[in-house]
Parts: sequence; structure tokens; C-alpha cells
Amino acid sequence: MSRISGRHIKYILLASQALFVLLMLAGSDRPVPFEFSRPMGAAMMLWTVGVWIIVLRVLIRSLRAERPVLALVPLARSELPIILRALEWAAILGVAIALHGWAKSSMPHITGYWADRLLADVDHAIFGTDPWRLFRSDWLKPYYAQAYVTWFPITFGSMAVLAFSRKDHSALFNAYLATLIVGGTIGEHLLPSAGPIFYERLGLGTRFHELVATKDPT
Repeated sequence: MSRISGRHIKYILLASQALFVLLMLAGSDRPVPFEFSRPMGAAMMLWTVGVWIIVLRVLIRSLRAERPVLALVPLARSELPIILRALEWAAILGVAIALHGWAKSSMPHITGYWADRLLADVDHAIFGTDPWRLFRSDWLKPYYAQAYVTWFPITFGSMAVLAFSRKDHSALFNAYLATLIVGGTIGEHLLPSAGPIFYERLGLGTRFHELVATKDPT
């Protein structure tokens, strides 16, 4: 029973995310923004690249065999489970990140941003100051914006490597989905916040005015 549950937990997580998003948006006229279809396109593109790499691997291995043509079919058959697993992961990852983006964009229309002051106070209590001050660096400032956008290639790239690995990394994939869906999609609606950059625009005061002023204009 535990093995079956482990195999299906990714579907349970995805279904829970989809149900949560649909319930949050029930009765709302919030459309599905086109840009949130892009994660699926990116996931399928990486899957296609991975398949071509496997094709090349099969061809190279078959050429090393005593009878290349006869070796081609069993070699290709041995790679088929990996290709199908990677396709499954690509579809699930693409849908999950698309749903997450759609849910995030709907927050101003559904929940509003009421948790900024609370979360800022919690951060301050944990670190003894507003955490951004601990990582302030004039030398690193030009790289912060560039580093922020690397989440996309890092996420999809690492998942592609795991998906096409000969070893089954389903536990890591399920852990990522749980983090994204429970801590991200659901968590962002339970404690909705716009972030320190928009703190003053929400009418909460100038607490992060210095942070906003240090933002790299480029």
C-alpha cells in the first residue's frame, strides 16, 4: 500500500493544487494569463532535448555492439521507461508551475495582501533585524537581479537531469512538488504578501524605504 501511495503521491499533490486554485477562483472573472502556459512549453522542450540525447546514446551503444542493427531494438527498449517517466514528470511539472503562477497572479483579486506586516515582524524577530540588511552588499548588488531569474533554468534543468537519470528520483520530485504546492500555492494564499518592495505602496509605512532606494535601477 505504501508503494502504491508513493507512486501516486505526485498525482494527489497536483490534483490538490488544481482543486485549490479552482476553488479560490470560483466565481471570479480572473482569466488565465497566457504567460502561464510557458512552463509547459519549457518542460516539453527540455524533454525533447533529453529524448534526443538518449537517441544518440542508444546509437553510440549499438555501434559498439558486435551486431549494431540487432542491438538497436533492445537498447531502445531499455531506455523507454526512462523516456516515459521523464515525459510524465515534464507534464506534471509544467502544469504545477503554471497553476502556481496563475494562483499567484490572482492574489490581488482574491485575498489581497494582509500578511506583509506580520511576516516582516516575524523575520525581524528571527534575525534580530530586517534580514535584507544582513545580505546588503554594494559589490553584489548588480548581480542580485540577474541571480533572481536563474530559478527557472535551475528548476527545470535539475528536474530534467533527475527525470532522465537511470536511478529513480521520485522521492526528490515528490518533495519538490510538495514544497511548491503546499508551501507555495497554498501557503501564499494563507499568508498573502506583496513583499518589502511594495510595503510602502500598501500604506504600511517606510520601513523598507532604504531597501527600495538601493535597488539596482538596471
